Amino acid sequence: MPHTTNHWLDLNSGMTRPQVFECSDGVDRVVKMLDLCTASSLASDWMGCLLAAHLEILTPTPSIVTVDEMSIATMPEAIRRTAKPGIAFGTTYIRLADPVFALGSILACPNHRELLSRLVTLDSWIHTEDRMRPEFGRNLLIDKEERNPLLMAIDFGMCFSEVLRPLLVPHDGTVSLVMHDGIAAIVDHREIAQALDRIESTTDADIVKMVNTTPEPWLSAEAKGKMSAYLLRTRQLVGPVIRQELGMDMLT
Repeated sequence: MPHTTNHWLDLNSGMTRPQVFECSDGVDRVVKMLDLCTASSLASDWMGCLLAAHLEILTPTPSIVTVDEMSIATMPEAIRRTAKPGIAFGTTYIRLADPVFALGSILACPNHRELLSRLVTLDSWIHTEDRMRPEFGRNLLIDKEERNPLLMAIDFGMCFSEVLRPLLVPHDGTVSLVMHDGIAAIVDHREIAQALDRIESTTDADIVKMVNTTPEPWLSAEAKGKMSAYLLRTRQLVGPVIRQELGMDMLT
């Protein structure tokens, strides 16, 4: 497991206060730490990234990292006061990256149909609350480090509310379509169908194995059981909802 070494940058965005660190394996990562954000958001981010990889959705590579006192000492004083050592969530830092502000920037990415279509299925499965909300483009990123710009999904920290935040976000146990109206005309129903097939064919063992990789400080054993049960139950519910909402029942 890599550990943080030197602090580079306070991204100063969102409630999770992401920080950029150099890590012991030479990789610069965006790191989210306990005490700067909640355990539930770390568990949500970790599981969202694992499931994104499972559906071949492009997202910065996730990892679990350790943060020690020596690396905390390299942080600005204002953040250092509340930061504590422990297990943290990290993703590869994309140096040349742009936020998404308008549909045109999405369309300029050659992978936009594939990514958005698969992401609709995942966000609906895990009930992502803030994708492209409240502003268009939220939690999407354009990676400009390659020759062609690539659209990426980032930040899965506000998912799984039925499991992780049941008192704050009441839920009736149903599944609903999560898709911004602005992208309805550019998603590919065949890509969505393939992603749904992938979800529905995911085995019980694979789901439980992914959930169990979540560190104990972020998700208790009891909560892991609830997370697994949620994913197992909704695995077969999400497809019918999306197919009906998008009029895909007749797709062959």
